[in-house]
Amino acid sequence: MKRRLTVIASLICIVGGLAYAQQPSPAPPKIAVLIVTGQSNHNWRGTTPLLRKTLEDTGKFDVRVTEEFRGAGPETLAPYDLVVLNYFERGRPELRWGEKTDAAFLEFVRSGKGVVVYHFSTAAFDGWTEYEKLSGGNWRPNNGHHSATHSFTVDIKDQEHPITKGLKLSFPQANDELYANLRWQAAGSYHVLATANDDHALYTASRTDSRAPQPLVGASANEPMLWTVDYGKGRVFGTALGHDVEQVQTAAFVTTFARGAEWAATGKVTLPIPGTMAAAPQSAGQATPQPPTPEGYVPRGTRPGKGLAPGMKVTDLGKSGRTYRVHMIKGDEIMSGLTDFAEKYHIKNGHFTALGAINKGLFGWSDVERGLGQKKIEFNQEAEIVSLMGSITTDSQGRGNVHGHGTVALSDGSVRGGHWWEAHVSIIADVFVTEEEGAPDPPT
Repeated sequence: MKRRLTVIASLICIVGGLAYAQQPSPAPPKIAVLIVTGQSNHNWRGTTPLLRKTLEDTGKFDVRVTEEFRGAGPETLAPYDLVVLNYFERGRPELRWGEKTDAAFLEFVRSGKGVVVYHFSTAAFDGWTEYEKLSGGNWRPNNGHHSATHSFTVDIKDQEHPITKGLKLSFPQANDELYANLRWQAAGSYHVLATANDDHALYTASRTDSRAPQPLVGASANEPMLWTVDYGKGRVFGTALGHDVEQVQTAAFVTTFARGAEWAATGKVTLPIPGTMAAAPQSAGQATPQPPTPEGYVPRGTRPGKGLAPGMKVTDLGKSGRTYRVHMIKGDEIMSGLTDFAEKYHIKNGHFTALGAINKGLFGWSDVERGLGQKKIEFNQEAEIVSLMGSITTDSQGRGNVHGHGTVALSDGSVRGGHWWEAHVSIIADVFVTEEEGAPDPPT
């Protein structure tokens, strides 16, 4: 009898253990979202339910909506991971949130939470400096316009960011407002993920700034459509897309909005990309495509031009470890001249220093973290060369490779510098090149 009870007890333990082991793991907690709305001259009543639906349909978000955020404090925001702004107070002071709510909102983001600045929320709170820093770009008086709604193409500028990784490099957005000429914060304080080309010819038929037209430079301009901002420990995703109920239901908007929201809340993106928005899979052995070079960057692999220093003269200052003085005159471009010199004199391994003056230049800064080319540093004014050093080598095809870093001093004593791409001589420039290994003597 005792043995039978022992067996029964053992079976109970085994069955109980199996039942426990077979219980599914608890689902991860959903991202808690608060949509702040209730005021705007856009259709917030129509778009807000669709913004909520887009997020909740992913299964990853639990969304609440408030149409009255004035007077909210830290306790209001404490349960949430993300705030989505669909709010514009229309310039009316009585519709501002108030100092308590402003402070609570900023601290919410600084502490490591997320914000999505959606479409015309870029126009909110003119003059609130911290909101403008957080937003990255804002619609402001004399900054912000668009032509009539039309279909356009969105071009990804950063393929490696979690929000855009795996998306098609270009995709359509139908019948939307293409925001242009927003007031942007200082370069480097925001990061552009995608742009769209604003065709200036379209403004002849319709423009939103007809009372005080804003300047249109050139035939078109690439305008940011998706961007991010780091604010304190928090993350901000901005989207200029999605004017009304039709536009917030496109594949382009739904996909980028949901992925941007997840990134802003968590710092990563796990949402799958629908097939219509996914980049084509690569064939076996196909080279990985390089990300497109953003505006304001020098593409990787760029070489100096040739034949741009017609006034250059070269003096051979000795044999066996030869040293040359390369003298250039006004209008010569230094890097091009050095490339021509290196090939003509067969400099296989050398180094150089220089002095002189230039009046136009293009330097570069290597954007290693983002894996892009070199960010352009341009200037068009008189400057003294205070340092220039570099190396010269010759590749297997006999092409001279000139690599130089240096700085120039401007009239106020400030200094500009970096990797040298172009430097146009204003008065004179002397470059002293030393060959590391002398060329062999000619045969007798």
